[in-house]
Amino acid sequence: MRPDDLLRGPGSDAGGLGLPIDADLQALDAELDAAGAQARGMLYGRSQPTRYFSVDLRGRLLGSYAAAPAAAPAALDVLVPGARPRGSRLRPELEGGEAWAPTPLTPRIARRTPTILPRARWAIFAAAALTGAIVAGALGANLRWLFPVPPSESSTPVASFAPAVVVPTASVPPAQDSSPAASDGPVETAPPDATPKPTRTPKPKPTPTPEPTDAPMLSMSLAAKGCPGGVVLDWSKPSPGVGHYHVLRSLGGDVPPTYPAAGTTEIDSATSWSAGVTDGFDADVAGGQSATYRAFAFDADDHLMALSPSKTVTTAAALSLGTLGYTDNGDGSSITVAWSNPGVPEACFTYGKLVASTENPEPSYLEGSQYLAVVGDPGATGTWAEVPSELHGQWVWMRYQMIRSTSLGKFVVGSTDVIYVQLP
Repeated sequence: MRPDDLLRGPGSDAGGLGLPIDADLQALDAELDAAGAQARGMLYGRSQPTRYFSVDLRGRLLGSYAAAPAAAPAALDVLVPGARPRGSRLRPELEGGEAWAPTPLTPRIARRTPTILPRARWAIFAAAALTGAIVAGALGANLRWLFPVPPSESSTPVASFAPAVVVPTASVPPAQDSSPAASDGPVETAPPDATPKPTRTPKPKPTPTPEPTDAPMLSMSLAAKGCPGGVVLDWSKPSPGVGHYHVLRSLGGDVPPTYPAAGTTEIDSATSWSAGVTDGFDADVAGGQSATYRAFAFDADDHLMALSPSKTVTTAAALSLGTLGYTDNGDGSSITVAWSNPGVPEACFTYGKLVASTENPEPSYLEGSQYLAVVGDPGATGTWAEVPSELHGQWVWMRYQMIRSTSLGKFVVGSTDVIYVQLP
């Protein structure tokens, strides 16, 4: 216990000796103790006072203490021999009958000159704390030292602490003056037109389809026969390598020797995709027209191989064979029919058909109507016919037709009027 600890409590007693404390000083001491305990708890998290706080509080308390009874030094000497209040100016000895009183002192805090080095046991902790504070401050000031962030347009420029790097500049020899004045001899200047122009790379020409051939053009023949109801076309085969044939038609003019040709019409019924089929017909022209035709032959690669001379014919309308005469033979199974025959060239006749239909009022062999008899003579005027069993007793539409047949189709040369009769 320190000697001055006897003065802390009111009415403190040590061996029957007590030093009275003023009530105001006691209240101030309690208030300061409570405030100090709260402040230390908030700031340092501990209940023991720091050394600085204890020294400051002790100085203020002693400074407020004005005087003490004369028995105080003796009491202190009895309790703690040689103990006196720090800073008290007491006489070393007293004469008999003299009264002692302490000399009032002005309280002050002695400021010590700090030592350069701390105590040995705190040196390591102080150095570690100082280093940690410096590092924490540096990191808190600028975290971009560890995690560089690329600058953006909207961000505020941040000062960079990276040391500047000085890159030595390589010495570049001065450029030589190439002007005519700097040269020693005469300088030849090229004319303006001598500047080389970039050479354009020619674009490859597209390959024509089909490619032209240098093979000589072959010749072929064409026969055009005007018949009643159509024109029979027949051409020759110019080479075994033929792939297909085409025929062009022109009304009132010639067909140019080119394929295709302007102002011409291709005849579908005279277009052959087989080298062995060399005949067709044209039945799309009305009678009394002048039609000119030319045939073309191509190989399998669509190269033109041959073309025929043009042929012109006059078309004719199909023949009218009058009203079909009908006779029931009375045997319950046959009939006899008759027609008029104005005469038909054999080249325009292939066969005749007697056709009948229970549904079509215009029966025709070309449209699939059922036939009852076939006639092979172009000059015939009538025929006998056996009635099929499925038509016995049926009412039918009936007529007779002359047909010209080709490899690519048929057309009607002549026909009778349609009659409506009941078969036996």
